[in-house]
Amino acid sequence: MTLLKKIVPKLFNSESAMITCLKCGKKPAGASFALCAECLREYPDIDKIIQLHRSARVKFDLPPIPPKSPEGIPCTLCANNCRLALGQKGYCGLRENYQGKLLTKMPDGSALLHMYQNPLPTNCCAAWFCKGSMEQGSNLAVFMYGCNFDCLFCQNSSHKYLEEAPVVPEEELVQKALDPRVRCVCFFGGSPEPQFPFVVRAAERIHRESGGEIIS
Repeated sequence: MTLLKKIVPKLFNSESAMITCLKCGKKPAGASFALCAECLREYPDIDKIIQLHRSARVKFDLPPIPPKSPEGIPCTLCANNCRLALGQKGYCGLRENYQGKLLTKMPDGSALLHMYQNPLPTNCCAAWFCKGSMEQGSNLAVFMYGCNFDCLFCQNSSHKYLEEAPVVPEEELVQKALDPRVRCVCFFGGSPEPQFPFVVRAAERIHRESGGEIIS
């Protein structure tokens, strides 16, 4: 059995986050890829690596590469610069060319997200420079669904389950952020870029309505 035949089933059948690398048999590997970082760098067949990358997106019904139809509708929210032909989805899965119009999965004024409070200090990736991480209280973690990247080692791959994502109105997010315990708001995911207009509007409101007290 080739290494590729061993790896592909892992893309669809593994439920664990980490397994033992199928090549070296020693180091931990992301279950979605089954190779540790060192073996991945040394793997000689780049075409098979690309094939595995694309296969990992199939189960989520996402395009294998950013669509670039010459006559398609452009989406300019991120550097992928998708051009969507009729019926095509964007790379993030949040936009579609429906009957010649660029439609999103998010109703106007809402976003696909999950949010929760974390006690400060937290393990936020911005903690090393964000003064909010030194405050007492809570961080409001806002997990945005959808992503314009394709990281096979992503620890938050649940962001790709778009059909299961909660639809949250802007007002609901703002009110959660204005809770007296919240000192800062962190947008992550996934990636905020595919829902960036919503993120900017919400962050500006939170800053304004908190009198500049809440960092977002």
